[in-house]
Amino acid sequence: MPTVVTLADAPISVPLPPRHAPNASAHHSTSELVTTVGILEKDGHYMPFLKFLRFGAPIMFLSVAIAGGFLSGYILLGLAETNLIGAIILAVLIVLPLLRRLRRRLPGEERPAPEA
Repeated sequence: MPTVVTLADAPISVPLPPRHAPNASAHHSTSELVTTVGILEKDGHYMPFLKFLRFGAPIMFLSVAIAGGFLSGYILLGLAETNLIGAIILAVLIVLPLLRRLRRRLPGEERPAPEA
């Protein structure tokens, strides 16, 4: 049985999203991050562990916080209430960026130009 010494030696053929695609860096699981590092190594790029950790740790903590909040809400409040609160939070997260963009486009309020 062959042994994989580095991820670059592993037979990985996973297409990566385009670099400038919307939300290209969102929703990465740990296995996807490890696979991505393997593909980087195979293409000749090196990603040190601390750089990987700087990128992966916040995503992991955010994922655990969301899951923990949902499970806590399910236990304390029940399924219907937890789903309702989740839907409200999701709607707020969708609407807020839209309102910020709309506010930037509204005429009337003059903003000073940034100084160099």
